[in-house]
Formats: sequence, C-alpha cells, structure tokens
Amino acid sequence: LAIGSIALYAACSHYFLACAPEALHQDSRPPCKVDADTYLQRGWCRLEQWAFMAINGSAQMYVFDSSLSQLSSRRRWIEESVNVFNGHFTHEADKALLVDVVLGLYGLAVIAALDPSVAAGRHLTGGKGPQHV
Repeated sequence: LAIGSIALYAACSHYFLACAPEALHQDSRPPCKVDADTYLQRGWCRLEQWAFMAINGSAQMYVFDSSLSQLSSRRRWIEESVNVFNGHFTHEADKALLVDVVLGLYGLAVIAALDPSVAAGRHLTGGKGPQHV
C-alpha cells in the first residue's frame, strides 16, 4: 500500500523537500556514503519528485544537502527525476509495480496542463485554491 501511494501523496502535497545531507548509510556493509546525488539516483526518490512536479510544477520544491535551495535552480534534478525507470531500484521487479502509477501520473499531468485549476487544488475547494489547516 505504501509503495502504491507514494506518488499520490507527493502529488497532493503543497511543498516538496528532499532532505539529503551527506551521511553514512549504516545498514550497508560496508557503510556507504549517501547524499543528494545518491538520492537523485534512486528510482523511488525520482518517482516522488516527478509526482510532485507533474501536478504542481517545480516552484515549491526544495532540497537540503548542505543548505536549502530550490530544485528549480538544479536543471539536472528536473531532467533526471522524470526518468523514473532509469533510476536505481534495489529490486528491479519494483519497476513493474510502477507502470500503473506512472501512467496515472501522466494522465494527471495532462489534465493539470489543460486545466490549471487542477494543479492549484481549486477543483477540490470550490475555487478557493489549496486549503491549509
């Protein structure tokens, strides 16, 4: 269930923050370095980024590595995140689980492009835009 809902959760969020400072992944043997570059290489991470961008664009996307910056200033991130199936997956079979999710995201992206109120959330809130609690 969590795997299938990653894209929906990211697409319905108002902001996106990838928190990826340099660190050691202690569960790896031997421990390996992880950072913003390794985050961008992972298929599931690409999916959550692309899901957000498909509906909301990149203006409210941020990454924290050694400091906070907007993802829109990192063209490589934008270009690579849409290549979900070229990302690294621990289990290559996981790619098959993403086919329906990615097709759904393409459909939502087309709808959002045709009707910008979809991306702004006005279709859910009676034309008032996103509601914050």
